[in-house]
Amino acid sequence: MQLSQRMVVVGALLLPPVVVTDAQNTRSVAEQVRAVADGTVRLSFEARPGVCGNGSSWIRTGDRNYSGSWSSQRDLDVECEAGPVRVVAERLSGRTVALRTYVGGRWRANDTAVDLGTVSAATAVEWLVTEVERGTEASAKDALLPVTIANADVPWPRVLAVARDISRPRTVRSQAVFWAAQAAGEKAAEEIGAIASNDPDREVRTSAVFALSRRDDGYEQLVRIARTSRDRDVKQSAFFWLGQSKDPRAAEFFAEVLGRPED
Repeated sequence: MQLSQRMVVVGALLLPPVVVTDAQNTRSVAEQVRAVADGTVRLSFEARPGVCGNGSSWIRTGDRNYSGSWSSQRDLDVECEAGPVRVVAERLSGRTVALRTYVGGRWRANDTAVDLGTVSAATAVEWLVTEVERGTEASAKDALLPVTIANADVPWPRVLAVARDISRPRTVRSQAVFWAAQAAGEKAAEEIGAIASNDPDREVRTSAVFALSRRDDGYEQLVRIARTSRDRDVKQSAFFWLGQSKDPRAAEFFAEVLGRPED
């Protein structure tokens, strides 16, 4: 081997490896989805611990939390598979018009679908959150479930920003509140409480009250809304969910409100 050839080989060995950054992967997923103007795109990614599904009709997102139709399996003993998350995007005229999410199972053969294979959960979340922010009403709602069950950090402030954005459809905003309440951190209770108190849309306010009732740390916000809300429906909703609460402080609160001593 000539000296010049040896130098090329050595130089190649000394070059640092090419690292594909997460941002590059994110663009790749989004670009590949957008490249399909009309048709079906599907991809898979890792589910967060504790999430499993039967690959078709239901997904378990917690100890007693299910999404989908559990009753369809009431006569069968089925396995709850711990992933992967499988997402199908239906594209029409350059836009995602619907998303379907499964956990577990196997892809059926489909010669017309564009399969992106397995992508990182982080890149999938970035694409899905962007869909929540800018997508159609149907796709934005559908994108929230897979965001919640992905094994990746979720930018919940962006999801809550959608919940507060009055330019987005009401159904999207209500779903954003609900899913943020399921999985976001401690600060989410305070932000959802603010939506319940101040949002201009009554249905979104009521949805926020329900979302607070699903959080272990939502009690104080529910009490504040029950005390101070000027909206009769929102106030009644707060009282109702406090009544359904297993928090022992609820009995004391009702005794105070009713103006009578505790039993």
